[in-house]
Amino acid sequence: MKAKPLLIISVTLIIGFAIGFLTSSMISHQRMKRIRSFNSAESFKRRTIHLIEPTEEQKKEILPLIDEYGKKMNQIRKDFGKEFFSLMKDFHNDIKPFLTDEQIERLEYKQRPPQRDSHSGKDSTGRDSRYHGRPSKRGS
Repeated sequence: MKAKPLLIISVTLIIGFAIGFLTSSMISHQRMKRIRSFNSAESFKRRTIHLIEPTEEQKKEILPLIDEYGKKMNQIRKDFGKEFFSLMKDFHNDIKPFLTDEQIERLEYKQRPPQRDSHSGKDSTGRDSRYHGRPSKRGS
């Protein structure tokens, strides 16, 4: 008799965890979808058209503008990425003379992109490539 209420509570708890996990996942996906909408001129165009819902007459006038600005924004995004990584490389080169060998190793580890095994999802260190942290001070 005591097992039935315990089973009901356990099942309710498991269902609650599952619903919470799925809800959290959906919210995160929607947020990332909004961010990814800035990744290309074409997605900028789709997002803008969806947002303003122009008439056919308006589309004729504004599509060239949307295309022009979408290309400009896409170029700015690309240039920013290049400048950012160049600046970080300069920073790392300037800071290295003041660091220990262990600190340099951690800095270089964080700087290089993980090489991912497409079958297992693991990077070259055997870690799950979704969670690339720096190597620990203990060496693992």
